[in-house]
Amino acid sequence: MEEIGRRVDLVSYRHFGADLLALQLVASMAGSTASTRSSAPGAESGRAAVKGVRQLYDESPQSLKDLYADLDVLLTSSAEVRMEFQQHYIAYRRIRNVATVRFQPASHTLVARLAVDPDGVDLVEGFTRDLPGIGALGTGALEVKIRSRDDLARARDLVLRSVEGASR
Repeated sequence: MEEIGRRVDLVSYRHFGADLLALQLVASMAGSTASTRSSAPGAESGRAAVKGVRQLYDESPQSLKDLYADLDVLLTSSAEVRMEFQQHYIAYRRIRNVATVRFQPASHTLVARLAVDPDGVDLVEGFTRDLPGIGALGTGALEVKIRSRDDLARARDLVLRSVEGASR
């Protein structure tokens, strides 16, 4: 698995009749997150490189890091959820993504995309957003912007619903 250079999930399965299949994640190997793209000849060399999520985390104020630490505790409340740094976001996943988190240090915001159906949520302008059909980084149909501990408390049920919903 280490030689492939891509994400590999080893899953065991058990078939229980015609309509039921149980999947269990046995092992997971993160692939290389380094960009393999090279600049095309003649491309602008003066353009600033896009910052990765690790760099954005490192440059974030301590208050945003503390807020992220609290969100991380919620997202990893299930022992089956694994955190993995990607290029542009942090993925929380079992076999599929439960949530993704991006940092926006300039606006002191954590942007979480959750695997929650937005139709079952009362959307609040500037706090939650329905994402299907919108090109955005990360996975999940519901975007939640967390700027404070109060926002995190408001988002708690949505985050837990995303974590619990992925186990079904």
